[in-house]
Amino acid sequence: MLAVAHYLIGHLSYSQIPALAKRHKVEAKKDSATAQELLAKQVNGYDEAELCKLLLEISLLDSAYQRSTTSRDDVLADAAKLTFSADKGLLAVSALGKDVPTNVFGEEVHSQFLELRAALSKIYGDPSLTADEVQAGSIWNDPQDWMMGLLKKERSVVSIWNLKSAPVNHIAMIIVRGAVLSQEKGYNSVKYEFEGFEAFTDAQKDKVDSNF
Repeated sequence: MLAVAHYLIGHLSYSQIPALAKRHKVEAKKDSATAQELLAKQVNGYDEAELCKLLLEISLLDSAYQRSTTSRDDVLADAAKLTFSADKGLLAVSALGKDVPTNVFGEEVHSQFLELRAALSKIYGDPSLTADEVQAGSIWNDPQDWMMGLLKKERSVVSIWNLKSAPVNHIAMIIVRGAVLSQEKGYNSVKYEFEGFEAFTDAQKDKVDSNF
């Protein structure tokens, strides 16, 4: 994993380096090594969880720049929602893919979903659960209604890997989901839940319930 991180850092574009360096508190000073070189050196001390986070951030950079506005100080914040706890650190990452122009059949969005599912299956095995179908009784059940079914929340496009019994690199669950912005545009999201996330959310829910 460290070798992969070094390779990807070495192939970052000039425009991508500042955003990643800033998130990892790497700052190149005058007459010193470049931010890219300093970042590559810093990751040598990362554990598996930190390397997983770094690799995910690098994979998000393209979609982050697409989604970010000029007012955003941290472009990656537009492409991913990070869940932290004070004692456990990073517990979950929800990453949004690029907006995908498509037709009413949703061919491009669905194709990307299948590619994501296949890529993750090579690493984590077949999903524990997949729902890729329209609800029974929905009127949006023809092929040309694929995008409208998603828009009306009457079609499910989701795969879930439940790894709680044997976490891989501290990952307990992965969820890939297709979504739409309109009948002509959609995207896919990937959520990684790490060990401790379920206990954290249960504790948060108990805290809310105790206030009533």
